Amino acid sequence: MVRLVQGDFMKLPFPDNHFDAVFAIESTCHAPVRTGVYKEILRVLKPGGTFACYEWCLTDKYDKENAIHRKVKKDIEVGDGLPDMCHTSVCTKALEDSGFTIVEARDVALDTGVQIDQGEPWYMPLMPSWSPLAWPRFQFNPVMYRLMPLILAFFEMIRLVPKGTKDTQIMLQAGGIGCAQGGHLGVFTPMWLMVGRKEAN
Repeated sequence: MVRLVQGDFMKLPFPDNHFDAVFAIESTCHAPVRTGVYKEILRVLKPGGTFACYEWCLTDKYDKENAIHRKVKKDIEVGDGLPDMCHTSVCTKALEDSGFTIVEARDVALDTGVQIDQGEPWYMPLMPSWSPLAWPRFQFNPVMYRLMPLILAFFEMIRLVPKGTKDTQIMLQAGGIGCAQGGHLGVFTPMWLMVGRKEAN
């Protein structure tokens, strides 16, 4: 049976040693302090339990001296509501420093295989397209990128959509373009897989 519980992941509303396993997908990257959320997860895991997560991280290709890389990072952070995004090694060290034994840490975006090699890169749905049938890609082409806010501002004016829709669209578009550029340049991954184990006492 599944029970939905709303809470603060920096202070989980569960007792110690409660779960056999925990997973997080694209969520703990929103934590103000990574070790804080990881320590809470460690606390609620039973001894011998496993934690697996996907993190949004900067890769080895990220160069803080490169203005384009810095803009990509900022667009992703602002557009997706992230605190200061960190490098994969910082994320993995935070998990280890929190008390986990690292079982696995790797960029799944770099995986290979028939299904992966014959498919599209993960960021392709966010790349600009001129085809109106290629949604959401169509909204990222240079014309629609500028036109969508105007359309939404008009819709706000006639009260077809709530006030703030235009501003939300601008923020999300910037985040989407940042993710696409980050993936294309290889400086960002949304698929840093980490698996940690809580050792038995």
